[in-house]
Amino acid sequence: LFFSSIWITLLYFLLSIAYVSKLENLYKVQQAKLYVHAEAIGAGRTTCNIVEKVGNIVTIIFDSGNALKNINDNTVIFQIPDGFKPKTFLSVNASQYNTSNGTVYIEPSGIGKWKGATVNSASIIFSVSYIV
Repeated sequence: LFFSSIWITLLYFLLSIAYVSKLENLYKVQQAKLYVHAEAIGAGRTTCNIVEKVGNIVTIIFDSGNALKNINDNTVIFQIPDGFKPKTFLSVNASQYNTSNGTVYIEPSGIGKWKGATVNSASIIFSVSYIV
C-alpha cells in the first residue's frame, strides 16, 4: 500500500506540472502592430492597428483609417511581424465602412492583401483570431 501511494503521489505531481506548464503559456502576452506602408511613410494613419498574441492565439483588430485610401483589388495592405504570422492561408471577411464588403487574404508569409472594390473614402475594417 505504501509503495502504490508513492506512485500515485508521483503521478499526481507529474500531471500537475504538465498541466501548469500548459496554463503558463496563457500568461505570455505579446503585442505588436501590422506594418502598413502608408502609415510608415506618414501618408496616412490607421485608426486601430492591434496584433496581440496570448499563448498560441493571435488576434488582429484593424481599422485602416485613411492609410489605405484609393487602394485597388489585390494590393498588399500590411505585413504581420515575425512570431505572429499564421501557419496557413487565411481568408478574412472585411468591409469598407458604410460601403462595400471585401476580403483580406493573409498568407503564411505574413502579407495581407485587399480583395475587393477600390477603397475611395472609407476605411477597411476587420478582426480575426488564429492559432500559430
